[in-house]
Amino acid sequence: PADCNETSGAYKVAVEKSKLHSMPTFLALTRQALPNLPNSSLENTEKGAYAVIDCDSPELILIGTGSEVSLCWDAAKQMSGKKVRVV
Repeated sequence: PADCNETSGAYKVAVEKSKLHSMPTFLALTRQALPNLPNSSLENTEKGAYAVIDCDSPELILIGTGSEVSLCWDAAKQMSGKKVRVV
């Protein structure tokens, strides 16, 4: 998960799925202090992937997982004037 909203969403999905299916669940968490990202939510986490920063016809798409998503978000903010989508 990329932030605490996604961690909550991943935990929610794991608990709900365990009610239906007997299967193991693994959450890989970091000890880093991560910011809450724009557009992160329990509902978006259930999608599996979503745009943290979205735009029409992006020139560049940055893709990250877990703690790397905030690095992509920071990089996109540094690229002023560019149309960047962060997923």
